[in-house]
Amino acid sequence: MKRFAIGIISLALATSAIGVGTAAATPPPTSTTVILNSQGTAAAQLPTGSQALVRTNAPVTVAGSSAQVISQVIDPTRAPLASRPEIDNNGNTVQVPAVTAPEGYTVEYYDGTSWSTTTPTLDSDTNTFPSVQGVRATGNLTVTGYSNGLEQVSRTATSTAEVGSTFQGTSGGDGWDVFFGTGPAAGRVFNIFHHSGGDFTMDCHLRDGTPCWSSLFVANRVDSATTYYTSAHSTGFYVASRDSIYSFVANGNGDLGIYCVKSVSTSAPVDCTTPFTPLAAGVGAADSRSSNGAADAVQIGTKVFARGFGTGMDMLCFDLSTAAACTNQPYSLGQPSGDGQFGDNRLMLLDTNIYFNTGDYVGCFDTVTDGLCAGFNSGALISLPGTSTGALFYTTDAQGTPNQFCGYNAGTCWLFDGTAGTWPSGLATGISSSAVDGWGIFYNENTHLYYLNGDNAACFDFATNADCANYTPPRLGGYAYTIRQDPSNNWCLWSNSDDGAIVTFSPQSGASPCVPPRPAVIVPYAQAVPRMACTDAGRVVSWGSLTITPPGTEPVTQARVTVQDSAGAAISGWTDIVPDAQGVIDLHSLTVAQTGLHPTYEVYYQDASDPTGTTGTFTYSAVAPQLCASVKTVADPCPTGIGVGTTDFPYAESNLAGASTVEITTGSSSPVTSQSSATATRVLGAVECLTGISGNVVQQGGSPGPVVGITVRLYDSHGHQIATAVTDSGGTYHFSNIYPNDYVTESNGVSTVQTAIPFVDSGATSMPDIVLTNDDPTIATLNSRQVEHTHIQVLVHEGLPVSTISVTGHCTAAGVNVNFTTPGPCTITVTQDSVVKQIIHVTVIPALRLSRPPASVKPSHGWNVVATQSLPEAVVTVTGPCAVTGTYVYFAYAGTCRITVKQGATTVATYSVVVDKDAPKSGGAVGMGRVSLYFAPDSPVLTPASIKTLTSLLPVLRKAHTVLAVGFTTASNPGPGGQASATLSKARAKAVADYLGGRGVTVTMQAGLSRLGNPGIGAQSNRRVDLSWR
Repeated sequence: MKRFAIGIISLALATSAIGVGTAAATPPPTSTTVILNSQGTAAAQLPTGSQALVRTNAPVTVAGSSAQVISQVIDPTRAPLASRPEIDNNGNTVQVPAVTAPEGYTVEYYDGTSWSTTTPTLDSDTNTFPSVQGVRATGNLTVTGYSNGLEQVSRTATSTAEVGSTFQGTSGGDGWDVFFGTGPAAGRVFNIFHHSGGDFTMDCHLRDGTPCWSSLFVANRVDSATTYYTSAHSTGFYVASRDSIYSFVANGNGDLGIYCVKSVSTSAPVDCTTPFTPLAAGVGAADSRSSNGAADAVQIGTKVFARGFGTGMDMLCFDLSTAAACTNQPYSLGQPSGDGQFGDNRLMLLDTNIYFNTGDYVGCFDTVTDGLCAGFNSGALISLPGTSTGALFYTTDAQGTPNQFCGYNAGTCWLFDGTAGTWPSGLATGISSSAVDGWGIFYNENTHLYYLNGDNAACFDFATNADCANYTPPRLGGYAYTIRQDPSNNWCLWSNSDDGAIVTFSPQSGASPCVPPRPAVIVPYAQAVPRMACTDAGRVVSWGSLTITPPGTEPVTQARVTVQDSAGAAISGWTDIVPDAQGVIDLHSLTVAQTGLHPTYEVYYQDASDPTGTTGTFTYSAVAPQLCASVKTVADPCPTGIGVGTTDFPYAESNLAGASTVEITTGSSSPVTSQSSATATRVLGAVECLTGISGNVVQQGGSPGPVVGITVRLYDSHGHQIATAVTDSGGTYHFSNIYPNDYVTESNGVSTVQTAIPFVDSGATSMPDIVLTNDDPTIATLNSRQVEHTHIQVLVHEGLPVSTISVTGHCTAAGVNVNFTTPGPCTITVTQDSVVKQIIHVTVIPALRLSRPPASVKPSHGWNVVATQSLPEAVVTVTGPCAVTGTYVYFAYAGTCRITVKQGATTVATYSVVVDKDAPKSGGAVGMGRVSLYFAPDSPVLTPASIKTLTSLLPVLRKAHTVLAVGFTTASNPGPGGQASATLSKARAKAVADYLGGRGVTVTMQAGLSRLGNPGIGAQSNRRVDLSWR
């Protein structure tokens, strides 16, 4: 196998200088370097031209602060540094070095002369950085220890206050909704301008109204595909793990989908790497008023749903966990006709069901089955009587259990099985608000319904069937749209409005802005904890403890802590936790699965003291520092050849190698160093070096068009046949895994010539058409008896129309060939265009096959000379101390047995076998049981003693596979030429065979050894029959 001398060396150096005064360190564990393939698993082999990740793990095992340098050496001639796409601050996609270092570390690039933080020059043809010969990351790290392969870390975070506020959004906001950040974006409130005219616009404020960004975020519009129209009911969904917001939009091509903005917790958000994910193509309305009509988008678990009225009736779905369209979406809702308008297109989430109206119909969608709810109106829609439902809400019993849902404009309610419900008598109808006009929404909370009455937030209590007690409706912004629960403060509702005023109010009293029932602060873990690993999943592996430090002289025992997950929801069992006397809360039983990677910790004091200034110190374990660099393996030139190259691949190339060194200096001691390395074999696959050849066979004249089922032969430029193919139903043939070279294709005597080109996009080189005209087939002349053939070519030339072969008997047809399966008759019929051209009768005969003879053999052994008989049949004759029946030879006594095998007059083989009682065991001869039966002089009659012996042997002989009877006479028996002796010896053998045959034993051989008998023994001993069996 050909091998290519190509390799990549990656050297990683990690040094950590521990501050002076730290206790002497023990040697660190061996640092590790691993090479990962594109699937993220350790690679034993890497296809050339593929991207690999070289990851250096550089743990620090000594408690204290250290300055760390992690370096990797790159060989750009064999595996240059790869790139990855990112969105710059101007919204443009750019290629940046594919390097990931611990957060807060400085990344530098080495060009062979010096290190620099300047981004190196990109080779746009390969999307690599060929000038880079090394990368390194430098930073400071503080750990408290190292255990079980994880860094033990302690970090202190300063709290931020929980506040309620009312503020004016950016001028012209018209934001419709508000939604909230968590994790890295905790404390941020976002709103997206609705029914935008193609410029997706988003604003952000802190909870006190301070703008997050220096200006509005506006999507970078390049063309119609990047022109994003927001929904009439625009909202967004924040994913903390990606620090990204996702929103339903339509682009300028009318495609409905999800638009994504990332880095929203920073001062400069940008488009995501994949800014737009289509959910329904070419069906959205792209105008400034109705846009995509994705009304009242809702979230269930990791999935978000909306119905775009441009889709007719489909439910759109996007999975936030995978940042991709849900499987098999959009989901049909079965609307018979019409699709409503944005004001009629309303959704309401309750448990796992989405209740919806379209202006013409109302229905229920089951997010578990992704279809209409089976228990609602028998899985069908309900036709509306000409009045749109408007905003949807549900009613409850006195305990807050939902019992029906209603459409405000229609003044109609339905039970959850689709039957008619009852409008709550105490709830007023006929109010004027954005909800009635089709813009606004209602909000349910326990037994309360918060709804828009003009620009006020009214409250109705289903438990009392009356307006909420002790509640004064607050004044919201002009033409208010939404009422939303604050996910991190149950004592606060938020609203947005047409004039951009964002208002908070208390759900208990209506007071605005809302005031927390108790002063509280948030201790944001994620703001204090850097990511050391290459992925965010390594940011925290397990929790240790949280130590609360109150401000001033506040007793820590007054503190109460509630842990909120990455979505801002309180974790069951972790609310109002009391620290011990030192302010410590043990977090070991709190799992990362519960908290996510960006939890927050709410702290308040029972005596209602001001918590401002509270700090929290976290201990936890995390993955040790890592430096990751992606390299793109360079392929060497492919091997050259001609013909099919399948069996030649893969070609193993030299290793991609990685090595790392960790060096830690403790105080004034000498550095402590450890090293490690990893390798992966690069392989050159057939797909990279081989090509294919494709073409068509067409008919000219007669019935013009593609020729189906005809054989095409592939030849090299020297005329050697390489392969054959048969045209498919379109008249196309294909040869795969072909070396690039010059080739000839031929069918029915017509050929074409073409050079096969490697690496073609289609996977094959197209050959010129082979053009055929009508002609007769050419049929091979066949022998009536085919001996030793496994197959024969019947059609030398298939003719046109293409001739076909059918067979019966001991054979099968395969294109122009016939394969013989077993010996016996075979009838071959050649047909062209339903006309029988020839019928051929062939008898398949096996070839003669002889057994391997023994060189010497013990007496009373036998050997079957012929393993497979043939025609003409082989005949075996013997001379010497042996006998034969058919092709079976029996060796009687010592001497030399001469064996002749003939077919007709032709001698096929001769053998001389020595019969010797001292001969070694032979694999060619078989030992047998033996007994001698004696006769009177010149008599073939069995004696009583012989009959007794034969009778006793009947049970054994009936089970025997082979029974031989060989007769003998004395040497002095009269008769010219020994004929009398031969006759008597055969008669004696026949007497034994007849006796046994009458008693159910078949004697395979009846033979007599003529006149000589056995000269080595006396006359009486020669008057006998040797009976042998096995």
